[in-house]
Amino acid sequence: MRDEIYQRTVAGLRQVLDPGLTFETFVAGRSNEHAHAVAVAVADVPGGLHNPLWLHGGSGLGKTHLAQAIGHRVASRAGAERVHACTAENFFASLVRALQSRSIEAFRAHVSTTLDLVILDDVDFLRGRHRTVQELCQVFEAMAASGKQLVLCSSAPPQTIGELKSRFGRGSLARGSLVEVHPLDVPHMLRVLERKARASGLDLHPDVARHIAGHVGNARELEGVLTRLSALQDYYRKPIDMGFLDERMENLVSPTAAPE
Repeated sequence: MRDEIYQRTVAGLRQVLDPGLTFETFVAGRSNEHAHAVAVAVADVPGGLHNPLWLHGGSGLGKTHLAQAIGHRVASRAGAERVHACTAENFFASLVRALQSRSIEAFRAHVSTTLDLVILDDVDFLRGRHRTVQELCQVFEAMAASGKQLVLCSSAPPQTIGELKSRFGRGSLARGSLVEVHPLDVPHMLRVLERKARASGLDLHPDVARHIAGHVGNARELEGVLTRLSALQDYYRKPIDMGFLDERMENLVSPTAAPE
């Protein structure tokens, strides 16, 4: 029974990498070129200078994409079984199961010795969960000693995640890198839009593309807009021009000022 609980504990850390979130599909620009460069450096030399790597910034700006791209590149060399990606909530649940089954030492050993890369997304979840943060830091200390890489992603700035931020400046954690992913400017958003529109076979008039790029806040909002436009294009069987947008989608794009 104990072994069965432990196997469920370990399995809880696994999350299949999204095949679409690679460096090849990431659109780099002025707003995220630093984050992109650091992510590539980590993917090429995991466990090196930027360990752990903490990516933070608003929702839909590409943090998860970069983290998963690192995972794909490391997995292509080391094997998928050497890379684990999970949310902080999944890590918390796995930790609770390990404590309940009295297999916490085996849990630490599994993470720190059998994995080359651990990606922890939505770290905001750990705010106030001091026991989990303490365990995460212990796991990372063991990983760092073996040259293994940890990548963290959060929407909130690191200083708002109390204990984890304070520990980030001590011991092995002090060697890590905090990297902010900034909002996309309009030219960058337009490039992202054009790539996504081509991938989905969406026929947009250039004026429509520029209008949308100037009025969405992030790539996640952009995907929602393109999904709805694609459905309308399939239904009406004609290109989406400004007249069509004004007539059918007046509430699709918020009339806020374009991002700077």
